[in-house]
Amino acid sequence: MAIDGGTSGMEMIEDLSNLDFLIVLDVVKTGAAPGTVVKIAGDEIPVFFRKKLSPHQIALPDVLASLELLDTMPKEIVVLGVELISLELGMEMTPTVAEKVPVLAAMAAAELVARGYTLEPLTASVA
Repeated sequence: MAIDGGTSGMEMIEDLSNLDFLIVLDVVKTGAAPGTVVKIAGDEIPVFFRKKLSPHQIALPDVLASLELLDTMPKEIVVLGVELISLELGMEMTPTVAEKVPVLAAMAAAELVARGYTLEPLTASVA
């Protein structure tokens, strides 16, 4: 299942409860150079999640803290992100972040395949 979390925040609690595996793709703030693609997983997540990892209003750390409180935390979480370029408000990605989207998609696919999922390419339907 894929969810566009956008700025949904706490509205995602039910969808994210008790998952076996959660992959999050987003812009992140880890201290890496702007535009750097990062992977945060396993024991790294609690360390990074002591701070806001994403610039959204209700950040993923808040949602995960709530899931932990409810004892419905996903069994495994991987965060794939691009270090943010700017905190300016806007509706469009920066060109640097936009060009990293295919990289994040490929990384997400590799994470799924490594866990035994079978992926098939989407085919465009002809109308």
